Amino acid sequence: MQAINAVYTALDQGRFTQALSQCERALKRTPGNKQLIYLKLVCLVNIGDVDAALKTAQEHIDAEQAKGPSIDTLTATADLLKHLSDDRVDTFLIEALSNAFERSKRDEKIGRLWFMSCARAGRPVEQRKAAVELQKTFVSRDYFFWTVVSLYLLYTRRIGGSNQTDKLLPMLLHRMVVKAATSTDEPRINTSEELYLAAEILQALEKHEDLLQLLTGETAKRIALAPDVALLHAEVLANLGRTEEVATFCVERITAGQDDWLLYTRLIEASGKDAYRTISNLDVSKKSRNHLLALVRASDGPENILVALDLYWNGLRQSAVVFEDISPYLNTLPRERLKELFFSMDAVNLASAQDVIAACNVLRLRFAFQLSENLQKRCLEVFSTGLKHGTELKTTDNQPGNDALLLLAESLTTTSSSQDDLLKAVVILEHGARFSVHDFQIRLRLVALYRRLGAWNLAAAHLKSLSLKQMQHDTLAHHLLDGAELEYLSPAQLNILVEGQRIFSSNAEETPDMLALAYTRRTYSKIPEFVDFRERLSLSLWRRRSQLAICRLAVILDKIGIEDSSAYDNIPEVLIDNRATNVLKTAIVHDVPGIESTAARKAKLASKEEHSGIKRNLIMAKQLRELLTSGKKVSEQVDDAQTVEQAFVAGLSAIARGEKEATAKASAVIAMLVQQLQGETPIMNRDLVVRLGGAAEIVKIFALVSTKRPGPIKTALQADIKTLALAATSVCDRVSKMLDTAPQTDIVLDLADVQALETLTKLRRAQQETLVCVSSLIKSARV
Repeated sequence: MQAINAVYTALDQGRFTQALSQCERALKRTPGNKQLIYLKLVCLVNIGDVDAALKTAQEHIDAEQAKGPSIDTLTATADLLKHLSDDRVDTFLIEALSNAFERSKRDEKIGRLWFMSCARAGRPVEQRKAAVELQKTFVSRDYFFWTVVSLYLLYTRRIGGSNQTDKLLPMLLHRMVVKAATSTDEPRINTSEELYLAAEILQALEKHEDLLQLLTGETAKRIALAPDVALLHAEVLANLGRTEEVATFCVERITAGQDDWLLYTRLIEASGKDAYRTISNLDVSKKSRNHLLALVRASDGPENILVALDLYWNGLRQSAVVFEDISPYLNTLPRERLKELFFSMDAVNLASAQDVIAACNVLRLRFAFQLSENLQKRCLEVFSTGLKHGTELKTTDNQPGNDALLLLAESLTTTSSSQDDLLKAVVILEHGARFSVHDFQIRLRLVALYRRLGAWNLAAAHLKSLSLKQMQHDTLAHHLLDGAELEYLSPAQLNILVEGQRIFSSNAEETPDMLALAYTRRTYSKIPEFVDFRERLSLSLWRRRSQLAICRLAVILDKIGIEDSSAYDNIPEVLIDNRATNVLKTAIVHDVPGIESTAARKAKLASKEEHSGIKRNLIMAKQLRELLTSGKKVSEQVDDAQTVEQAFVAGLSAIARGEKEATAKASAVIAMLVQQLQGETPIMNRDLVVRLGGAAEIVKIFALVSTKRPGPIKTALQADIKTLALAATSVCDRVSKMLDTAPQTDIVLDLADVQALETLTKLRRAQQETLVCVSSLIKSARV
């Protein structure tokens, strides 16, 4: 008892290694003690020793060998091991629970735990087996739908099956769903969740007739359904080619008050040439945005479209979505008609905040169709007037004229690469950010501009102000971090990258719990969403790109070990690109959008080039690891290095392997970079910073590798590396002096001069910090 109390004390204080030693000593005195074995497992899980934890878990289960493990023992073991988030743990638990289910004479609680472990692990093959065994043994509606969901997950992911299985799965799924939909006996569909699941499956199987019967049958009539079901109903009718029924159904739903854009687009498609007249004659109490935009979309000639645009403009000109709504349809108008249209739209007197928004819409439309006049002056006038109307706004609100500043910045930076134009755009947007601290459009635009100007830490400050949470780290962080490893060689960037990895570990821990809860609470329609969410994050392209950036920075900054070791494992065959690349508001005219399906959107897969690039960088990261591990032979090489750094690491690896002429290969890389730096025009921008960062990285890698392998590598390349270090340091000094003595940029804007000066001073200070990071890293390498 005293030994157990000592273990608990050590665990409470977080001294897991000490607690483990105490457990092992106590087990030598009392081998087989179940409580001590469990405490040892707690220690190993907290330490993260997967192999030892699995061995101890088996001992814990075997402690009840005579009658088989109890549900309490199995539950306690599973609850502990799930914190390790490792495929080996999932395999162990599934096998252990499957065996326990057989040994226990098919104990229902153990069977449910077995199924949940399969579901949590994302193993649909084993999950189906567990569900089928439960249904066969206990014949329950819950287990019937668990089986249906398991088969559906297998079907949508085509996992572990042969061609024959692929043919049988849809047949079996179809039969089970139709039976549940039409049967008067159990199991039958009784709840909205069960009906949504059945509808999703029939939609995926393209069984349109059966789906239509489900949506119009007695089952649907006695269940209160969400409005989304009407959208699916219209889509099914369209898939069956029943255009007249589609039109009739959509008119009924719209006139009944369901104001949905998908219903309008289906109605336009089904009405054909009569679409404009059909939409115009709809008996709706209020002309909503969807209704007015549908008139524009349905217009079949210049006259009709001008009438529709006039109605839309008069009703919605004060909306922030005008440009995105109508710009695709303006391409059909002759230029003279466009001029007339914009002239009529210009009749805005800026008498209110809503008028300011309308003026911003006109400015964006004029710029997009190259009909702007005095753009800079007009944008600043609209924004300044908007400030007068926005004095009573809350601090969380955005100023009404922000779109005018964003447009002005876009016009300066997309049509010109001039340094002065970039500086003007920065001053303009920083001015706007003072009045709209939460405008993410301004912040993201500033992130991009500061990166272009070589001031990464200012870009980081603006992204930090957005307070990214959870999934946003996977979708938005790339605006700051993608390809930025060499832009700011500081622990600050490494910390941001490491912080962004938390969403992936929390996904591995939390999503399995959500899945288990969905099965328990019978919210079956949510299960495919949770599975899709888990897959999107576990197969995330950005996750791998950021992991490799961490590996790279960890070497440069002497922080090896901070990176996730799984980053060096083989990457999956498929990666999913979750990055949001179209969130920035621009004055670019897109094509008329097509009709969206109600089916879940497919994930965007990474391109072959991106996938091969990740693999190539992974090999480079592995090589560095091996080069920095004394006595370990370098086994892999980059055959088709596409960057200076990859070619250099490949050269070092070749020298370490004793390959002939490898020194010349590495020297050539250094000579090329030296030549680029010596001929560098001293303009502070991202290209210069990345080149300097690459030089600093090579100098640092050489210093680390030559310390671990002081023989041929050091003697072969030391003189070349010194030349590179001197060239990079010289450029840093030249650019630094230029920034100190740079004259004030002539920014002709209607802004307070003191604000512009403050912004430019802050920018130059940040650019100096970027240069200091590079020069300090080179000096610390002591080549």
